[in-house]
Amino acid sequence: MKATDAVVDVHEVESSVIRALGYNPNTKTLGIVFMNYSLYHYLRVPREVYERLLGSKSKGEVFAQLVRDKYEVVRVRMPKKGGTKGE
Repeated sequence: MKATDAVVDVHEVESSVIRALGYNPNTKTLGIVFMNYSLYHYLRVPREVYERLLGSKSKGEVFAQLVRDKYEVVRVRMPKKGGTKGE
């Protein structure tokens, strides 16, 4: 299974940095959608890190302290809306 194959349901959160986040406990994958709609999967993240991030008032600050540059990360390409040209 490739890193981008992990399914992570994300939910909107209140933050000026992070639009949505979620966690897949089976694969230990943390999914984060940033305000520019880019989606990243952070791999082998302990559930406790996700819970701290989810419960924090300043998600951007906790992200910077506990996640950024600490875990392997994969940018996930999201399909474009509206189908292909000519449809």
